[in-house]
Parts: sequence; C-alpha cells; structure tokens
Amino acid sequence: MNFKALNKGQKQNLILSSVAAVVLLCLTVLGIRFSLSSVAKAREELMDLSSKINTADNVLSKSSHTSEDYDSSVRILRECLDKIPPERDYYSWASQVIYATARTSGMEVDTVDEMNTPASKVDGNKETVGFRSYSLRITARGGYTQTKNFLSRLEHDQPLVRFSGMEISSGSSPDTHNVQLFIQWPFNLSKLEAVWDEVATKQKAIARQSGYRHQSAESGLDRNGPEETDGPRSETRPPTDSPKAPDGSDINSFRDEAKYARLDNNAKRKALLHEQGIRKRLTAKASSSRRTTGGYR
Repeated sequence: MNFKALNKGQKQNLILSSVAAVVLLCLTVLGIRFSLSSVAKAREELMDLSSKINTADNVLSKSSHTSEDYDSSVRILRECLDKIPPERDYYSWASQVIYATARTSGMEVDTVDEMNTPASKVDGNKETVGFRSYSLRITARGGYTQTKNFLSRLEHDQPLVRFSGMEISSGSSPDTHNVQLFIQWPFNLSKLEAVWDEVATKQKAIARQSGYRHQSAESGLDRNGPEETDGPRSETRPPTDSPKAPDGSDINSFRDEAKYARLDNNAKRKALLHEQGIRKRLTAKASSSRRTTGGYR
C-alpha cells in the first residue's frame, strides 16, 4: 500500500486504526500481566491456606493424644497423692517410711536429717505452678545388696520420691559401707490439685455445651419436620399393628372408610337440602312474579 497515494481521509483513518491497534495491544499486554499476577497471588494464598490447614490438622491430631496423655497422667498422679508427705508432721511421716523400708532391706539407719530446699522457680511465668520439695539426708550403714534393696523398695513404695545424691565411704568392715542418701519428695501440691480440678471443670463444661448444642440441633430438626417441596402434598400415616378381619383385611381401614362414607353422605345430604331450598325459593319467586304480572294485565 502506497501511503502517498492515499487521500487525506484515508490517511487519517489509517493513522487512527494504527493508534487504536497499538492501544489495544498495550491494554491486552497489561491485562495479561494483571491476570498472571492475580493468578500468582491466588496460588500463593492457596499454598498458604493449604499449609495452615495441614498445620491445623496436625495440631488437632496431636491434641487428642495430648489430652489422653494428660488425663492419664493426672489420674496416675492423683492415685499417688497419698504417697507424699502430709501438710503437718511430715518429718514423722518420712522417718517412719525410711525406717520401715530400712528394716525390710537390712540397712541400719543412723540419722534422718531435714535439709532446707527452696521452692521450685516458675521462670517468671505466672501460669506455671511451682511446688516445694521436702528434702532429707539419710545416714546409714550396709552392704551393696542392702543399699540396692533399700533404694529399690523405697522407689517402688514411694513412686514420687527422687534420689538427688548418694555418698559411699568405707565402713568398719569390707562388706559394710557408710552411706549417705539425699532424697526429695514433692510437697504441698494443693495448688496443683486446684489446677487439675479447674481443668476438669472446664472439660466437663465444654462437653456439656457440645452435647447441648447437638441435642438442640436434633430437636430443631424434629420441630421443623421433613423438608417441604413444591409438589403435591400427601398425608402419610405411620404403620401400626391394626387388628385383622377373618379374611385378613384391615379392620381399621374399614372403620376409616365407613367414617369417610358417613361424612360423605352427610355432605351430600346437606348439599341436596340446600339445592332443594334454592329450588323452592326460585319456584316461589316465579309464581309470585306470574301473579303480579297477571294483576297488571
């Protein structure tokens, strides 16, 4: 195409068409870029959402095991609460336990001394429940077998006891040693018991609320009844064990049919009487009109 051979109008149309084509091409490129960026952003959001869903699934799957482990641990610890020193006369209680275990193990206990142990730290976290430890130092004499039996029996009978240290030195004979044992019991667990009770109360409240919601949902479905449709409605009656006639037919169905027949007959009788009344009134009006017409004549 020779541009010079075109007239002025054709040149203007050609220029406008070229400009329009360039603008359309630019808009198309911008639209494609915007679409690609939107798709990339949507893909990132989808990946982020999928990651969050997977994380939530993992947390939920672990929460059931954690809850079961927690309940099991609390149940075991509650059973062991009678194996800790009481809030009063704890030295007398601990001495009786130690001397009784030593007698059954063959150890000779010389002294049982209390040791001052500070309460456990909570590391600045107010929600962490700290508890005190009751520490004792046992000075005893015995051989290797007696010492092992003493430690084994004490650990078996007192599952919450903790051995914090042991010192052994030579004794009066090669088979007898001087032994110092350092043991600890958890002490004053009333705060921990209060936390257990609070958690148990919250769990019961959550379970009761969940059961109430489930029951409310079921009762709501019962009240609403079956879903209504736009089609024709038909009355459905629940099947019942109705008595049978000698021929095997349903007696209740006969009763229903007879009742409906009586109702039908009553309706027919009323309609017939109504029709007869209308006819009588029409006949009376016609006769009166004839008499009136004859009088005028």
